[in-house]
Amino acid sequence: MKNLVTFWIPELLSKERLSNLSEEVYFPKLPWLSQCLTKADALPNKDSGFYNNACYLYHQPKTLPVAATSVNIELDDVSTEELQHFWLKIDPVQLIADRDTLILIPSEDIGLTEQESKSLLSSFNQHFLEDGLELKYGDKGSWYLAILQEVDITTTSLDELSYHRLDNAFPKGNASSYWRKLLNEVQMLFFTHPVNEARREIGQPEINSVWVWGEGKLDFDSIVTRKNASIYSDSNYLAGLAQQCQSEHYAEPKNHQEWSANHQLDTLNSIDNHHDLICLYALSKSLPNLSQQEWLDLLVEIDNTWFKLFIEDLKQGKIDSLLIDVGLGNRYHLEPKHLKRFWRFNKSITKLLH
Repeated sequence: MKNLVTFWIPELLSKERLSNLSEEVYFPKLPWLSQCLTKADALPNKDSGFYNNACYLYHQPKTLPVAATSVNIELDDVSTEELQHFWLKIDPVQLIADRDTLILIPSEDIGLTEQESKSLLSSFNQHFLEDGLELKYGDKGSWYLAILQEVDITTTSLDELSYHRLDNAFPKGNASSYWRKLLNEVQMLFFTHPVNEARREIGQPEINSVWVWGEGKLDFDSIVTRKNASIYSDSNYLAGLAQQCQSEHYAEPKNHQEWSANHQLDTLNSIDNHHDLICLYALSKSLPNLSQQEWLDLLVEIDNTWFKLFIEDLKQGKIDSLLIDVGLGNRYHLEPKHLKRFWRFNKSITKLLH
């Protein structure tokens, strides 16, 4: 039996962040991460977005649709029959006019409360009752819509558009005109809504629209069952992915020790290769809010609390394969034998970009 580990922190070391480093800032050496990446085999990684990467790293032949994969995690009352429907996410957002386009701001960043969210959702459902649209509440920033028949619609992920220009990102497909009309109606509906009137009075940003995305229906025949695998992450999508693959799911570990305790329990009962996907999703979501120095301090902490211990695991034979994805443009595959590549001297992280 082999223990295989994938360690993924989306955008931790994005080229954009590294290229924007101030010249006077001292970039830490990060000796353990540097050793991992220098000794490892570098595998080209064309960034295809969080959801595509998640399914690729978890050995799925197709990307599972976002709404249909996450809904059973966020909703308590979804029946087995409903899980086979076509699902969309219709999430509350703020759209800000910027010259000839709009900028999308996710509701999580403007302090939408649960009470406000449920009030807006209720008004939406009442307004679109004749259209047969009834949104289901996932959480304050996450609403779901189930449709019996598949819809010809192609959308852009909310993650990709947050704080970006919408331009040509509106829904496309034969049903696109309906959804553009719906967006316009929602904007008018929400403008006069008591939630936004109250927000305007105290100078808070408004929830003035919704974003339609995450479309799809689960293709159960294409999902690869992975009973000897586990996912560690606070992402609802990854929790749903684990559920669909019949895998174990755990909360996002704070450090290597917390992960290792569960990992050892899992592998005791395994008779086949065991794979752990560790995705520090909550940590990655916090990155945009960190100052440059806070980010550099975080890198040092991760180097000491994760990568130093991964090297020890490899040397001691506790894990047989480590795949690292931290946003550098490559994925890095490391096995115990690779640590003996004495001719590969450690390089600084910034030099690995060239």
